[in-house]
Amino acid sequence: MPVGVDYAQAAAATDAGATAYHAVSAIGEVTSGSRVGVIGLGGLGQIGARVAVLLGGEVHVTDVRSDLEATADLLGAASFTTDADRFAGLGLDVVFDFAGIDTTRLALSAARPGGRVVQIGAGRPEATLSIVDLVVRRLELRGTLGATKEDLVAVYALLASGALDPVISTVGFDAIPDGLERLRRGEAEGRTVAVR
Repeated sequence: MPVGVDYAQAAAATDAGATAYHAVSAIGEVTSGSRVGVIGLGGLGQIGARVAVLLGGEVHVTDVRSDLEATADLLGAASFTTDADRFAGLGLDVVFDFAGIDTTRLALSAARPGGRVVQIGAGRPEATLSIVDLVVRRLELRGTLGATKEDLVAVYALLASGALDPVISTVGFDAIPDGLERLRRGEAEGRTVAVR
C-alpha cells in the first residue's frame, strides 16, 4: 500500500476503485476529448466520473438524487442533471451505466450513433432494450466486472497523489447491518467500508 493511502481508501480501491477504473480506461476506452456520460453517482459512479475527468474526458452525469450536483461539480463534471430526457439527447461517445436499474435504455439513448455503452451496475438482473435502436444506431454494448492488478496499482497511484479522493463512509463491524440498510435505502454517501 503506497504512502498517503489509508486503510479505508485501500479497501475501497480494491473493489469500487479498480472496478470503475477498469471500466472507464480499458472497457470504455476514454481518452482526452471523449464525451462521456455517467449514470449513477454512487460509490463506483463517483470514482468512474473522476477517472474519466482525469483521462481528459468531458463528463456529463445524471442521477435521481439532485443533492449530488455539488459532488459532480467537485469531481470535475461538465454537467449534471436529474432529467433523463435532457441526458438522453447528449450524443455521447461512451456512456457508463453504474446504476443498472432501468437505466440501460437511457444509456443507449444518450450515446451518439456508433457510440459505446458500458454496463457496470447490475441493480436488477434484467433490462428491456430497444434492439432496433441498438442496431440502427450501430451502438456497442459492453459489460464489465472486476479489474486487473495493474488497474489497482493505477488507482493506488491516483489516491496517493490526491488526484482521486473518493467519498468513503465508514462503519464499525458492529454497525455493518445498519450500513447495509443505508445502502439498501440509497442513503449511503460514496463507498461504504467496514473498519475495526
